[in-house]
Amino acid sequence: MAARKYSMNRREAAVEETRRRLVDATVALHNEQGVLATTMQDIARRADVALGTAYRHFPTIGDAVFACGARLQEMMPFPVVALFDAAKSPRERVHILISELFRYYDQGQRWIEVGYCERSGLPALAQAMAQFDAQIARFVDAGIAPLPRDARFVRAARGFAQFYSWKAFSRAGMSTDEAIELVAGILCDLAARADEESSSPRGRKTGKGA
Repeated sequence: MAARKYSMNRREAAVEETRRRLVDATVALHNEQGVLATTMQDIARRADVALGTAYRHFPTIGDAVFACGARLQEMMPFPVVALFDAAKSPRERVHILISELFRYYDQGQRWIEVGYCERSGLPALAQAMAQFDAQIARFVDAGIAPLPRDARFVRAARGFAQFYSWKAFSRAGMSTDEAIELVAGILCDLAARADEESSSPRGRKTGKGA
């Protein structure tokens, strides 16, 4: 019985190692040449396994995409809502929101841009990017939840928090730190203005909201 269990453990370890090589190969290829240009043959060749072995682990290219996404989540965990617990003021809360997202975009820009550019060509990728967009939306909404619900501020926060906002600043030659300070400053000013307006007699009467 002990010998059989040892043999099974060795087989399981070998299967797990093969899958690890296949996932690593998928991540590398998606980074180098994109998702749509990566075939199962490419993945098998890079992982140095037979094509049939690759298909046993990933029956479809969509399965490879989801495995790649899971590995990226391990490599680059998405910011968690609990980060806002450290904020002692609205200004700190806004700074956490923008800095966490912009630094995440900076770290994963290649994979994120490939995902957005190619998602229309593969349902699995479209699904993965929809989930990514939902993560961003949840993080943003959690970040601004205690802040003024002024429609202008809410729209600005949701817009500035997107990947392509960070990308635009990067293309303009700004560092991620510079972009964080600029955007956080703009949002803090908008939040303060919205708070002042809501506190004024006219603001209380009109009752602005998102």
